[in-house]
Amino acid sequence: MINPANILYHITVASKSTELVETTAGQMTYASWILDVEIPRIRRKCDWPVALYTNSSTGEISIVHLRVTSGA
Repeated sequence: MINPANILYHITVASKSTELVETTAGQMTYASWILDVEIPRIRRKCDWPVALYTNSSTGEISIVHLRVTSGA
């Protein structure tokens, strides 16, 4: 579970995981698009600490850029 205090910002718009998005490869669910396409692309391009975040109130998901915390 992600601590919301460690989220710097949301990279994608929050949406329901089952909503369909149109991609160059065809239609995918929003969850599949995030997990299979966007998170790997972001990590390849900039190596940001990103994760899939689920809003417990609404059930919406989004990619979030996380604060890097150092061990004490």
